[in-house]
Amino acid sequence: MRDALRLENNGSNRIVNNYHVLDSFAAGSLVSSIANIDKSSREKYAELVKSAFLHLNLSNVLENKVISDLVRVQPFLDALTGGYSGVDTNLIVRLLADAFRENDQRFSEASALAWASDFKWPVEVYSADLESFNRLNRDLVALTMVKQDMFRKERLNLARVHDLKLEDSEWKHRLVAMASGIPILTATDFVPSNIPPKLRNKYLRLAPAINKSIYELYKNNLIIVLPTQVAREIDGVHFSIG
Repeated sequence: MRDALRLENNGSNRIVNNYHVLDSFAAGSLVSSIANIDKSSREKYAELVKSAFLHLNLSNVLENKVISDLVRVQPFLDALTGGYSGVDTNLIVRLLADAFRENDQRFSEASALAWASDFKWPVEVYSADLESFNRLNRDLVALTMVKQDMFRKERLNLARVHDLKLEDSEWKHRLVAMASGIPILTATDFVPSNIPPKLRNKYLRLAPAINKSIYELYKNNLIIVLPTQVAREIDGVHFSIG
């Protein structure tokens, strides 16, 4: 936490605009960016990563994978810091090590299953949204709007943004854009598939925990749950790999 606060205290004026960073990567290949890092720089950075992760006592295989993955981060790290000499690279790598410890060790598959406690879907989940869907002539857009309206006062929307009476600024424009709806970005050659793919082994291992996480979203009215066969009949529906 102290490290995170120190980074924050460096001040936003020391960090280049993230949009410029994204533009620079969009204009060129990430692979090329990695390839352009000289060998000595890569080796020095790898040693820095290895030192930061030393106290985690990782296996050789996992350690090599972590180092390999974080070396790929270096071009982004260099771009985000803009070469500013006051940025402590060691500090950033230590934060990455702390994040790894929290997400890959403390929050392990075993801890996820323990939290799930052999979760089973409540019976009403199978029918609640389906009944509303049928009542609205199986119109997914209409069902989505009904659910949004139920909790409009508690969530980001245009009316709430306008009620803030903000002065015209970049941040107001961003809030308006977000409240207007966030588009789902897809590749130019994307074609939706209504054929459910085979479930991944990781899902099969962690099904109770994943299902419980989905149920938490459902309870907060953030998702709609419909039977697979019904969902397949919705025009434009797409099944991703689970």
